[in-house]
Amino acid sequence: MLIAALYILLTFFIFAQIRILVILVFLLARRRSKKHSTDHNLEKPVEAEWPSVAVQLPVYREYNVLDRLLSSVTKLDYPANRLHIQILDDSEQDVSKPISNILHKYQTLTIPIQYIHRTHRRGYKSGALNDGNKLTNCALVAIFDADFIPQHDFLLRTVPLFQDAKIGAVHTRWRHLNDLDSPLTMLQAAILDSLFCFESSLRQWMGESSMYLGTSGVWRKQTIEELGGWREQPFTDDGIDLSFRAQINGWFVAYLDEALSSGELPETYLAYKNQQRRWARAAFRLFLDYWRFALQPPKGLGGRFLELSSLHLVLSTPSVLFITLISGLFVALGLPRSPEWIAVQIGLTGALLLFPPAQEGLLSQILLYSDWPRRCLLILQALPLGIGVSVSILVGFWDTVRPREAEFVTTPKQGSIPVIQRSRKRWLHVAAWIAAFETAFGLLILMILIFAILRGYLESWLLFFIVSSAFLVSGAKSWREIKQGNAELS
Repeated sequence: MLIAALYILLTFFIFAQIRILVILVFLLARRRSKKHSTDHNLEKPVEAEWPSVAVQLPVYREYNVLDRLLSSVTKLDYPANRLHIQILDDSEQDVSKPISNILHKYQTLTIPIQYIHRTHRRGYKSGALNDGNKLTNCALVAIFDADFIPQHDFLLRTVPLFQDAKIGAVHTRWRHLNDLDSPLTMLQAAILDSLFCFESSLRQWMGESSMYLGTSGVWRKQTIEELGGWREQPFTDDGIDLSFRAQINGWFVAYLDEALSSGELPETYLAYKNQQRRWARAAFRLFLDYWRFALQPPKGLGGRFLELSSLHLVLSTPSVLFITLISGLFVALGLPRSPEWIAVQIGLTGALLLFPPAQEGLLSQILLYSDWPRRCLLILQALPLGIGVSVSILVGFWDTVRPREAEFVTTPKQGSIPVIQRSRKRWLHVAAWIAAFETAFGLLILMILIFAILRGYLESWLLFFIVSSAFLVSGAKSWREIKQGNAELS
């Protein structure tokens, strides 16, 4: 029974590896192709024909980066009489003054700026976007999170694509403001880059509708209204959820493979784990709601393969935890070292060493950046932290199915430090529980490693060593940041 479970998990990793090989074939074919589906060959409208655009900026206690955001948005190259800016502020009254001071700097500009301050956070970001849509008649809606900076030609590059009446949204690739600051930020950048390289870009090239990832995109307001607006309850990823609904209802989400905006990455491990927990919760909610549509026509074979195989991006990391637990139980029970056991242990160790999500991250750097050797080295240094985040992902899955819906917590970043000041004590308490589990699991696997050495399970040593080291490193880094956070509270 235990060996059968391990073979099922090994099959999952083999499928993920096949996905990577298929992706490489597509990438080679794309490079040889002279015409890509992203090349719409559309003319830019004359000035009188540019559609009106509302630039929506949802913020919550993020006044540290609001000035930077407004500075870039007000410099967008676009007819001023066709542009309207909405600041959708869900902050409490105690931070309204610094935001008002920032807004005062931009009131003299010719671009109208509408400040919408809600006295509640109903629906969180989705609720704020819905409220903003009720107050604008613009044909298009561009959305930027507070920690992003759009290039001046963002709208000039994206808006012309809407001449195609089937396109409901356009999203673009991101740059990263702090990707080279540390191995941790480089790991996060590689994960996002791999999504653009191996999800969005390939979907577009294959003629499949893409996924809007929540920011730095433009939506047709008609599309949002036809779909009933942004989904507020239960909590999910607002952008991907609306993308799925758009696709189901005949709209096309286009991907423009150009880096037209830059975003900030979480700089601490606790912030990264909080983000992964929230994303895992959203991904599981989306899977529960839309998995049936991945199997239904008219989606082609290629699209269906992309839809299903992308699950490994969420499931690979927690699968490592289950592989280690099952293998550890086998060793602890002293079960015989059959050929089937030895084969599956060697296979799983190889799968862990090759780890498909890491492969995609490394490949994305090679494809996108000339300084890829430096970037790849940083990613390899951060891999233990990438494995250790599996506990947070599992907690996110649990948040999806537990009776009481979890609170939406914005990912703490340099520009959103005020966001967590109100709930830092509770936030650190949850982080401590997760860190305790990581440390305990690392110690448990270390004990099993010693037991495996004494019992002669040679085929399992490397697997147990890699996983125990990853969780102990993860736990140690978490505890250091928790200690620092508690010190700041006292």
